Amino acid sequence: MESATAFPQYIALNSKFSDGGSKEVPPPAMDRSSKSKFEVPEIIDVDMLEDGDDASLMDSEVDGSAKGKKVLSNSSVGVCGLADEESGDNMATSNVGGEELEDYADDFSSSLYFGEDEWMDSDYDGMIYDDNDHLEAHFDNMELPPGVEAPVPWFRGSPKNDTQIPVKGPSTSTHSGSSLRTGPVKVVDKIVYKFDNFAKFDTVDDHSDHYYSTRKCSEVASKNWAKRIQEEWKILEKNLPAEVYVRVYESRMDLLRAVIIGAEGTPYHDGLFFFDVYFPSKYPAIPPEVYYHSGGLRINPNLYDSGKVCLSLLNTWSGSRKEKWIPDQSTALQVLVSIQGLILNAKPYFNEPGYEGEMGTKRGEDSSSAYNENTFIYSLKTMIYSMQKPPKHFEDFVVGYFRKHARYILVSCVAYLNGAEVGCLVRGGVHDADKDNRRCSEQFKETLGQCITRLVKTFMDIEADGCQEFLAAAKKGSKTE
Repeated sequence: MESATAFPQYIALNSKFSDGGSKEVPPPAMDRSSKSKFEVPEIIDVDMLEDGDDASLMDSEVDGSAKGKKVLSNSSVGVCGLADEESGDNMATSNVGGEELEDYADDFSSSLYFGEDEWMDSDYDGMIYDDNDHLEAHFDNMELPPGVEAPVPWFRGSPKNDTQIPVKGPSTSTHSGSSLRTGPVKVVDKIVYKFDNFAKFDTVDDHSDHYYSTRKCSEVASKNWAKRIQEEWKILEKNLPAEVYVRVYESRMDLLRAVIIGAEGTPYHDGLFFFDVYFPSKYPAIPPEVYYHSGGLRINPNLYDSGKVCLSLLNTWSGSRKEKWIPDQSTALQVLVSIQGLILNAKPYFNEPGYEGEMGTKRGEDSSSAYNENTFIYSLKTMIYSMQKPPKHFEDFVVGYFRKHARYILVSCVAYLNGAEVGCLVRGGVHDADKDNRRCSEQFKETLGQCITRLVKTFMDIEADGCQEFLAAAKKGSKTE
């Protein structure tokens, strides 16, 4: 989850496609080959002894040969033994001679037996047995001088509820019944974890909310049709681009659902855009049908508020022969890539027929900037719509995505309130900042301030962190005159 301590800072970048974010560096692998000796105080639990006056502390040197063992002591008989991690039957003594060992072993259970109330603390005992391999790996990479106390992180833990999962993290508190320092396990949101592990391509069953679900699957579809659909599935599974996720239906091979994440450097950045696809019985002789989940918003010249998708590849718009559907060459993957790259682009205003000739002119660029402002407002409203009514099989994906990205989206909104041009933001910086000395309009800022308030409340409804502090910026923006 994004850090809630400070806003990201924007710096100029050379390309809108550059990635200014940092990659998580995995922890270095532990080297088990180096084993260093260090001294630790042997601890004798006074509760183990019948006579507390005999309790004492002895410094003993521990080497690698004793790893996987635990020390048991009984001052009344002056014997120390090493209990094997797997079993307590094989014992070695430090004070008994070799000739006496065999006789002593027969009486071992009676001489070292403790009463029910005198046995070792259960937490300490369980830690030694169950977490020995983790502790061994922890100390193998540590070079400790004699007498230095080393903090030991608690490697295992259980979440308090099913909305969180444990991951390794720093320890601060003390574990009861043990002299070793331990602490709570760092946890992450289970929904975010599911989003991070959401498969790019998968098959599902329930298609009840699919736009084309009520359309009966054709009974006249040929075997070649089914074979072609299976080939399409394989192509999608292996070649889906970044930011595109697909679900297909085992019981309805003619249906498909996809979500496309808006690209950086566009007015669609960080948005989720859902499409339902239908493969007719004559496919691939004719192209598939595609429906956009618009929420009643006209977010692009090619994406109607009715859900219609205008694209030459779908034969829903004019184009050259090469741009239209070619049965032996065109694929569903090509359709999704075209929507991602050609429709949800940086300057959708010029997608409108007849406007492409204005590109590069002052009039055209001003109109494009105004269109992007309106588009970004619609994109924010689409986010709210998606969170309130996520499509089936993408519920965890939607909530997890916005829990993880809520703060960055709001930081972007604040940057626009402060004058940045819509569509100039990329992760960690600004693309083409001040190139044309263009700023967001005051009317856009006021509308954006009102939209941020709704967006923050929706983020808080899905329990996204670090959002409430943006309400002040939203209030200020909504009063801009």
